[in-house]
Amino acid sequence: MKLLWTTGIELNYGYAGQGSYGWTASCKWQGGDFAQSGYMEGTINTRYFEKTITEAIDYVMECIKSFGIKPCNEVEEMKDTMEFALYRN
Repeated sequence: MKLLWTTGIELNYGYAGQGSYGWTASCKWQGGDFAQSGYMEGTINTRYFEKTITEAIDYVMECIKSFGIKPCNEVEEMKDTMEFALYRN
């Protein structure tokens, strides 16, 4: 398997039920040679709203690290052309 990478985390703030609000986080990842056989992509996300934005981000970051997915600012070919970012929706 070739290198897996992501360009950022998308954050959403919304109604979590029972009068409370919270955060979800998601991260799209890719890997392989673009438009070639064996190219893979997917999404890692929190399923439920977390109490804080930090918890939501930390859970996603922990998961991408466990799968060996690298933020693009850690991938040599991408360091100069792309930056890892957070997106709030």
